[in-house]
Amino acid sequence: CRPARNRPDTDDRPRHAQPDTPGPAQHSGPSGPIPDNRPDIPPRPFTGKKRRFVEKGGRNARRMKTFSIFGVPLQDDGNQNQTPQLMKKVFLLLSALLLAGVVSAQGHKKNILGVRAGLNVSSYSISESGVSIESDARAAYHIAVSDQILLSERLPFYLETGLAYTSRGGRLGNVSLRPSYLQIPVLVNYHIGIRNIVSIQPFAGLYYGLGIGGKIKERKSGAKVDAFGEDGMLKRSDLGVRLGVGATWRHYYFGLGYDFGCLNTFKEAEGGSSMRNNCFTISVGYNF
Repeated sequence: CRPARNRPDTDDRPRHAQPDTPGPAQHSGPSGPIPDNRPDIPPRPFTGKKRRFVEKGGRNARRMKTFSIFGVPLQDDGNQNQTPQLMKKVFLLLSALLLAGVVSAQGHKKNILGVRAGLNVSSYSISESGVSIESDARAAYHIAVSDQILLSERLPFYLETGLAYTSRGGRLGNVSLRPSYLQIPVLVNYHIGIRNIVSIQPFAGLYYGLGIGGKIKERKSGAKVDAFGEDGMLKRSDLGVRLGVGATWRHYYFGLGYDFGCLNTFKEAEGGSSMRNNCFTISVGYNF
């Protein structure tokens, strides 16, 4: 049992002869030893926060809090000199998380075959004598097979090509243009894996289209002509730029893209007139 601090010292022996027993702390004064009458300070209750104290500084020691970010313990002792080190740790942790989210090329298939189908929303951009107009949009469809070939052993860059049947066109007043093409895309895409579950695939490149059929219809009279025939008004060749992004979950594919037509598809262009086909696409598919 700990002796009381306020108990007077009844031993008449000199201080140096007293037995080494625990007792109240005493301080020297002009008239002799002075007992320490300070009351006992009860321990602070545990509040759930980890705390520790600095040995240096005595009773005025600064209190340090221990906490963690992403599982790495950090300490805040009020010293601003540790801020660069703290930022360095956080930066390294975030970099590690980002690198962990990007799937490396190792383990990727060298060749990915797939099928695609979806919706086209196309229109014509017409320019004549410095005046530009946009035709009404026409909804149609496309069907395609795709092949992705791995280009790099270090990075997941793929060359994507294939063959697609696509129906496009637009509406100019009472005239509806409905050409059909066989397209061959030449694209480059990059696979960004997210926890080996979803892969985001931005892509960019060119496409070439060869007109194989379709009609030009006058809506009021119902008259029809071959879009690429002698009486038609369209050239068979089409070339453009394709941009977009795709995503795969397991073997399932979903993609959005936009085609910018670069060639003048108007057969009898006079006076600098031109007609280019643009198309927004939504695709779904399956990769084998």
